[in-house]
Amino acid sequence: MERKIHAELLEWKDDPDRKPMILLGCRQVGKTFIVMEFGDREYENIAYLNFADNPDDRLLFQGDLDADRLADRIILSKNLPADGRILLILDEIQECDDVYYSLKPLSSKVYKNLSYLYL
Repeated sequence: MERKIHAELLEWKDDPDRKPMILLGCRQVGKTFIVMEFGDREYENIAYLNFADNPDDRLLFQGDLDADRLADRIILSKNLPADGRILLILDEIQECDDVYYSLKPLSSKVYKNLSYLYL
């Protein structure tokens, strides 16, 4: 089933001045499902971090929030190749206050080959 949001996500992905996208909505309506489906279709790799289910993901955002080092920590922690297009999905961000501090450094530039989606 094709959803209207898929076209909006494609437009976001193809924007050369792309900034992180924050996807808001009620609980249990399929936000995670649709972005994972989108990532499977449009990206070579997905880095999925869930701050409610995986406390170790929170540790990645403690300390230095330099965009380059933060992106490197995420790529290494998920055993992803440094090359190739990666969709970074940060789910349940309300469970990790440090993520909010990363929004500005990560949005200040498009880092390497990462696209950022916050849920």
